[in-house]
Amino acid sequence: MSKVAAVLRSVSVTDAEVKAAKKAFSHEVTEHMLNSNTKAETLARHAAYGLSDIMTAQSLLDAVAVATVADVQVWNHR
Repeated sequence: MSKVAAVLRSVSVTDAEVKAAKKAFSHEVTEHMLNSNTKAETLARHAAYGLSDIMTAQSLLDAVAVATVADVQVWNHR
């Protein structure tokens, strides 16, 4: 397990990769929220986890839009 964690911590992410991931995520969220069943499931999950500040597709997209390479690198090193 520690070898896997070490490999994950050493991963380097480029700005282009973060930009591409954010774009793909945005498309996925938009499509997800167009379906009433998945929208209800997502909103229920957010409420259950106390994520009331991202209860709309737009608020989720706004949160992702400000993510940077530095944010991803910090997350990798946890």
